[in-house]
Amino acid sequence: MGVLREVREESGLHDFFYVEKIGEAMAHYHNVLKNVNRIGKATCFLVILKSRDLMPVQLEAHEKFTLDWATADELRGNWQMFGRGADHWVYFLDKAVVRVKGLGYDTMDVSA
Repeated sequence: MGVLREVREESGLHDFFYVEKIGEAMAHYHNVLKNVNRIGKATCFLVILKSRDLMPVQLEAHEKFTLDWATADELRGNWQMFGRGADHWVYFLDKAVVRVKGLGYDTMDVSA
């Protein structure tokens, strides 16, 4: 699956246990690296890991990604500063939280 190759290359995460497509949305965004406005299809995958083990990343010269862990509430708070521009990410997050709880992996109460 191409998305898992991207996750491996850009984050170093590789020890996948469960993968499920959560949803799709059309997103309007500004590509900072190319300084252009774009419309693209955003697809969200829920990936549950066996471990936090990492392998070396394989970033292209223009990519400046780093891996950081955050709770659903921390993500939601971060995205609130973007206003409506982050609506699709919040939509995906809410669907993923419900699915994770449905699978029995998370019992934390995460505010909507």
